[in-house]
Amino acid sequence: MYIIRSFFTSSSLASLDVSKNELAYLPDPTNFTALTTLEASQNRLSALPDTIGCLTSMHTLNLEEVRFIFCVCLVCIFLLIVM
Repeated sequence: MYIIRSFFTSSSLASLDVSKNELAYLPDPTNFTALTTLEASQNRLSALPDTIGCLTSMHTLNLEEVRFIFCVCLVCIFLLIVM
């Protein structure tokens, strides 16, 4: 998980693909101000970070085949995409 944490401290990273890794969670992405694309499909995420809505530059979020236990954040992301 150290590698994932180090990625999430890079403010200039624009695209990140962590798909097919069986991740249980994603670290807080607050420092990812330049992130436009996050590929997180085929993981075992229990939820998304509460701060995912702070990524105002993001236009692509791939969560295919991710089964969430509970996540209200998806509603916020959907509204962000639609706007």
